[in-house]
Amino acid sequence: MRTTTGRRVVAGGRTTVAVLVGAVTLALIAAPGAAAPSAPDERAPLWSGDGLRALLGRVDDPAGPDGPVVWEDGRMHLLDPDGRSGFTPVTMHEDGQVAGQGGASGTTPMVWDRRTGLRALPSPGTESRAFGLGRPGLVVGVTAPEGARTWRAVVWVLGVPVRLGERLPGHPSPTSSTADDVNDHGQVVGQLGLNEPGTGDGYGRAVLWDLVPGR
Repeated sequence: MRTTTGRRVVAGGRTTVAVLVGAVTLALIAAPGAAAPSAPDERAPLWSGDGLRALLGRVDDPAGPDGPVVWEDGRMHLLDPDGRSGFTPVTMHEDGQVAGQGGASGTTPMVWDRRTGLRALPSPGTESRAFGLGRPGLVVGVTAPEGARTWRAVVWVLGVPVRLGERLPGHPSPTSSTADDVNDHGQVVGQLGLNEPGTGDGYGRAVLWDLVPGR
C-alpha cells in the first residue's frame, strides 16, 4: 500500500496536508501555528483490519514545536518534544512503538511509545543503532564493540542488549554482522560479513536468527 502526500490545505487557521493512502484521504494536522507537516514516512505506516491507524512523519515549525511525530486516530504525538534528544525515527511497529537513534552523535538507540515516551536503550559498545521492532519488547540493530570498527548484530530484550551468535557452519568466522528486522515471533533477519579463506575477498550471507528455537 503506497502513501502519497497531496496538497496543503488551510482550514480554521490550521494547516494540514491531505494524504492519499490507497483510496483513503487523510488530513494530517500540524501543531497550532506550525508550517504544514512534511510527507509521512512511507517506510512505517500502521495498519489494522479497519485500515489506516497511524503514520510516522515530522512537523517543521521554526517558531514552535517541530520534529518527528506520530499521527494516530486524529491526534498528533511529538516524539521528542523539547528537541534535546536529537531523535531520528527509523521504524514503527503496528502497536505504535517507534525506534531510531539520537544523542549528541546520533548513535544512541532510542525507543518511543505512548506510555513511557522517548527513552534511550543501553549501548553494549561505543555506539549502537536500532533498525527493527517486534513484540513483546524486542528491538534489533547493531553495535560497535569497544575498540572495534565493525558492526555486530544485537537484540534488546525488554531493554537488555544481547549479542547475537555469528557462527555459520561451513563458513569462516564473520568479520561483521547486522540485525535488520524482527517479527513478533522472535525471528531476526540480518547478514554476516565474511572473508574468503586464502584470498581474503569479502562476501555476505543472509541469515535468520530464531530467538525461540524448537517451536
